[in-house]
Amino acid sequence: MDSGEILESVSRKRLVMTWLNEWKPEFKAEGISRCVYEIEPAGASAKLTLTHSIERPDSRFIGAVSEGWPMVISNLKSLLETGDVALDYHRAPGE
Repeated sequence: MDSGEILESVSRKRLVMTWLNEWKPEFKAEGISRCVYEIEPAGASAKLTLTHSIERPDSRFIGAVSEGWPMVISNLKSLLETGDVALDYHRAPGE
């Protein structure tokens, strides 16, 4: 469904990767996007900053995935804290 490449990896601090959506032709046509995950200490906790960008103004792909990132991050937090995810999402047939 998607492809990409890891551009930079700094253990426990930073991950930079490319992302090409390959399951929707209109998203694939927009080209490669870039995801940057940054982790920094925040007291006894950690702060995760996610930046997902593309060099295309008004990207429909970025708009679409931006709606999903809060669920992904929320589930990651739940998984790390409890060992289980809070939200379970299944794509409908044909999506």
